[in-house]
Amino acid sequence: MPGSLEAALQFVHGASLSGRLEAVRGAKISFDGLELSLSGAEQRYTAKSNAKGFFQFKGLAAGLYSLRARREGLAAQERPVTIVDGAAEDLSAPLLLDHPKRLTVMLAPALDPDLKPWRVSLWVGDGQRRGLTTVTESAAAPAGEWSVSGLVAGEYRVEIARAAGGIWKSADFTIEDADVHLPLALLGEHVRGVITLGDRPLAAKLSFGNEHGAMLTSDEDGRFEGEIPPDAGDERTIHVDAEAAGIARTIRAQIERNESGARMTIRLPATMLSGHVIGADGAAKPDTLVIVSADKAGAVHQVFSDDDGSFQMTGIEAGHYRVIAQTFDEKSKQVMVTLRDDESAEVELVLENNVVVRGRVGIGETPVMQADVYGIPRDTQFAPFLPQAKTNDGGRFELKLPPHTTLFDLVMVHPAFDVVLTRGAGGMDAVRHVFATQIGGMLAVNTRAPKELLLRHGGGECWLLWLANVPGANGVIDSAQVVLPRLEPGEYTVCSAKTNQCAHGYLAPYGTLTLALTDG
Repeated sequence: MPGSLEAALQFVHGASLSGRLEAVRGAKISFDGLELSLSGAEQRYTAKSNAKGFFQFKGLAAGLYSLRARREGLAAQERPVTIVDGAAEDLSAPLLLDHPKRLTVMLAPALDPDLKPWRVSLWVGDGQRRGLTTVTESAAAPAGEWSVSGLVAGEYRVEIARAAGGIWKSADFTIEDADVHLPLALLGEHVRGVITLGDRPLAAKLSFGNEHGAMLTSDEDGRFEGEIPPDAGDERTIHVDAEAAGIARTIRAQIERNESGARMTIRLPATMLSGHVIGADGAAKPDTLVIVSADKAGAVHQVFSDDDGSFQMTGIEAGHYRVIAQTFDEKSKQVMVTLRDDESAEVELVLENNVVVRGRVGIGETPVMQADVYGIPRDTQFAPFLPQAKTNDGGRFELKLPPHTTLFDLVMVHPAFDVVLTRGAGGMDAVRHVFATQIGGMLAVNTRAPKELLLRHGGGECWLLWLANVPGANGVIDSAQVVLPRLEPGEYTVCSAKTNQCAHGYLAPYGTLTLALTDG
């Protein structure tokens, strides 16, 4: 029409990410117009927050990103973010901002036992997953000082390692409203000792604290000597690695002290578990993982079979064990074996094909990438690790379940979506569709015995405490309550495996369901 104007309408394709900024510990910060960046391998997006701290990115390509907020004079957390193609994502927790704090660590002595500067690494706690994420790592100054700036208030851990490797000491601390000066005493203790396998000397690497700890090496006579990290008490945790003898295990050993100094005498039992891994046709199966786990909760030992399918483990404590062999596509039946001090046992493990469950996680036709999918077999056994898969760019996954499995439960966890729990059965060739939602609510379970509780929904069942601890589920656990903040809507039941007492109710979209069990 004459005098009319043409308007160009531009539609933005892709996913979106919304979130909120929050000041740490009451810090007074203006959020209006604060710039945020979302950086990936190939793309970088920017957005600005409003006065209340809310922000949104639009037109995002799927992928893995790092989210940061920037303004001169402010420090911000860096948050990893997964963007699913076409999905509207919400940041699971506010992005924290603070006036920058500085950490200074003073080390004494200034140099490690090899007279080299210590290496220092800083980790930050993640309150949502109760995990740790590395912040930075570098060598301390020769005078023993190490510092880093631009930190926000929160929970941190600092780890001190020798220049040659091996953690010497770690310390947890909190940054609040001021810079932190953290003095750490690193005086070690000189120790000498001998380690034997039965009555024979053992050449091995001895890592104190755990397998990443400070290391001493015993010679062919089993003798070792050197500086070890400080620790409370006279009993030490030591990871023993003797590849030639087929030993890789963690033990507890006592330090004895007298006028000549500190000494350790370590004797590993001369037990031996040996065997062969073969296929269904009787052919030897090399390079197959053999897993040996204590019948009750305890140590797990692993070894790979040799070219002829044989394997051997020595120095394992006497007891009852479950033994299983597995490859990417095959698994053996579980074999029970009893080991006695200074005796040998032998097993044969026959590999069978795994049951493969294929599926897809999505919102309608939109795939959900990087979701963790767990399979819980119900008519077969898994030992000691739960079958797990991660969805690809198309939202598809493949779960490897033990041979002959016909009944199983599926658990899907992704930090941007509601946790899904359901049961599967029947033919394994059919593709399972897991429908992801973003309308879920919070389940709070009041209990004095969380370890005994089973969670049931959609015909599926899992341990409540296990699910609360799964990364991405963001569970919160204290002495009287377990909270799962994001479950798909529906009927939920919590039962005690010990007393059979149950409580149930309906979790509405965006709602809260509180269940209470008075007995353990």
